[in-house]
Amino acid sequence: MTNGGTTTSGVVDLAKKVEDLGYGAIYYNDHYVGPGQAMQAANHGPQELAAIPIATLAATATTNLVIGFRVVCIDYHHPV
Repeated sequence: MTNGGTTTSGVVDLAKKVEDLGYGAIYYNDHYVGPGQAMQAANHGPQELAAIPIATLAATATTNLVIGFRVVCIDYHHPV
């Protein structure tokens, strides 16, 4: 599992590395938590990019990797 990334190039690099190492899947977190103790307690890194765009970016950078979500906070997303 990964916390996503803080830059688009970081997301692409990590997804390619995961696939190159032979892993079959990568899962992203979709938490809306700002910086602070809660973020640290949840083992999140620096401010991260949104999970759904990250997953899309990772999918375009890989060929066989299964892309998924550990948590999707669907109530926070616009229904469209």
